[in-house]
Amino acid sequence: EISNQSNDYNILLDGLIYVSSIIRYLTTNETNIKRLITINLVNIYTNSLSTLLSYYSSNRDHKVSNHKQFTNLLTLITITLRNISLITIGLKELENHSTAPILCHLLLYFRSDCDLQLSILRVLGKLSLSEQCRSQIKSKSIYIKCIVQVLIDEAMASQLLIDNKIISPSNNYIDSQLDSKIDREINSKLDSKIVGEIDSQIDSLIVSKADSKVSKQVDSNKWQKWPIINRATFALVNLTTSNVSNRKLIGLQYKCLKPVVVLLEACNHSLDQLFTNNLVDSNIESSDNKELIDATIKLLRLLANLSIDSEIGQIFASKSETIQMLSGLLSKCANSKYEELLLNVIASCTNITYYLFNNKSKDKTVDSYIDNQMIEISSHLVDCLYHDNDEIVLESVRALGNITRNELIVLTIQSQQLCDQLITLLGHIDSDIVIAVTGVLVNISCETTGRNMLLDLTINVFDPLIDLLIQVKFECLELSILICQTIYNLVNIPSSDPNKQRYSSMIPTILIDTLVCLSDYAMKVVNKQADINENMSSYNEFIRVTQLVIQLLQ
Repeated sequence: EISNQSNDYNILLDGLIYVSSIIRYLTTNETNIKRLITINLVNIYTNSLSTLLSYYSSNRDHKVSNHKQFTNLLTLITITLRNISLITIGLKELENHSTAPILCHLLLYFRSDCDLQLSILRVLGKLSLSEQCRSQIKSKSIYIKCIVQVLIDEAMASQLLIDNKIISPSNNYIDSQLDSKIDREINSKLDSKIVGEIDSQIDSLIVSKADSKVSKQVDSNKWQKWPIINRATFALVNLTTSNVSNRKLIGLQYKCLKPVVVLLEACNHSLDQLFTNNLVDSNIESSDNKELIDATIKLLRLLANLSIDSEIGQIFASKSETIQMLSGLLSKCANSKYEELLLNVIASCTNITYYLFNNKSKDKTVDSYIDNQMIEISSHLVDCLYHDNDEIVLESVRALGNITRNELIVLTIQSQQLCDQLITLLGHIDSDIVIAVTGVLVNISCETTGRNMLLDLTINVFDPLIDLLIQVKFECLELSILICQTIYNLVNIPSSDPNKQRYSSMIPTILIDTLVCLSDYAMKVVNKQADINENMSSYNEFIRVTQLVIQLLQ
């Protein structure tokens, strides 16, 4: 109610900032947080944010006086809310007062205020862990759009910097001497006019190299904002982890696919210098380095989550930019000691390669380029099979399971090294790894070249397979079926093959006896259970495959 031109207005803001500073300090103590909650602080602050947002939005066409004071006040309030969210009772209060949607709105109106934006995203990141808050954020389309827009803005800025080769990889911000050059580039492509209502405004801000009119001027002096990218992506990861509709909403309707790839490409550029100079392993605690690595991990998780949707996965897999970006990241991380980063790169490779050969593009040049990149990725994945971290080994095998569906790649990658290590991994203690490895062996052995590769190993490939089958029997039918499928591929040698006699002589006599014994037992189980109508599909599949092998051997 006080004119923003009056001295009273300035005094009021200073007073509110002073009081908010004291309250923020008090919330560093859990006991004080509980006391403040009892006097309804969360309700007061939520209403205050709503009032301040309403005032700012009504004056957005005019410069708000004392903008710095105004944003300082909002920053103090949001930092306090972040502190409150760190204890269970505080998080519950924030849920009950629907604070998350108001914070999303604030993101839109204060997109050029980095400190405030980061403070808001820290609260939203914490709130996004709550199912109730995720539902509140999803309740209106604008709320998720506001978070997505953060990545769109940063992707737009990073694309300009990548195009001009002026990214400063090892710092959060761009070197000051480059500011004027970036400003010229940005101003030539962007229109700073704020337009329309919130929904139409955001829709007009989608990143596109073909669309030169983007209604927000990037604050280039504050890029690269890894902490902001990190926390915005964290919220989106939580929103897409188990929600199918959010994946489509964020990926397709809100057009977040390209921004994610562009930002990961920026991460790739930035990590290049860090890994080249061995800064990541030697100085991992550097705040800039840590934020960059954390942001890369979060973006990879978002990519993996989005690509669970088949339509999005096929889009990612059909774009050479995606494959090139993953290849670059994997080549840098394969020999790094930073295991979480490596694991997430491989996990993204697994999700994307699932769709890789389902949707060939019409452009043969693109297909050829993707195939070449996949050969390079495969080579790094083979090296990762020797990693001490079992999670990395498992994810690498899963990715290779997708990739080895392509015969060209099987022919080109380090075949001898791959086959040797796969056979070794059949003896791994982790059953998930053994199942995944056997799946890869099925893929390799189904083609003539791959089959011959396995049969030409120094070790007789049948021995470890038979030993494993006898050990597993019916404890894991999925694995037993895969073993039998591999054996079928190996013994199914055409008479025209010049090596048929040599390969046939490798088959141990114990194989047919083992298969007959196991098949007979499985038939008895099926017959016994037929009367009670239990699902015997796995047993029936095991019988079918073993009978095929027995027929070939006889």
